[in-house]
Amino acid sequence: MSKSQGAFIVYAISPLDFFYDATVTVQEWVAYTEDPPSLGLTRQQRWADFLAAVVAVSQHEYWEWELRDEPRVAYDAISDRYYFIFKIDNNGTTFVVSHEPIVGLERKEP
Repeated sequence: MSKSQGAFIVYAISPLDFFYDATVTVQEWVAYTEDPPSLGLTRQQRWADFLAAVVAVSQHEYWEWELRDEPRVAYDAISDRYYFIFKIDNNGTTFVVSHEPIVGLERKEP
């Protein structure tokens, strides 16, 4: 299920595992100085975008505040965009937060 939150689309999907090798922590993403995955954004812009994603995901109807893991950032080289991944501790519900729709996620719900 997706829910638009201003500049973001928030997807709540069934538990997603095994994405850690293809993602980085938020701190790693903010520290990057080369494109991609910084995509020309300053460190301050990346922090602001992450905080806006936190606000967006926190307003989703399935959100609970107990994170299972540290939030992650993924980069899709084909579409040249990044998105955030949050996994909560209830049953592992995974939230994907993106500025643009992600093909294939609309059909999945927790």
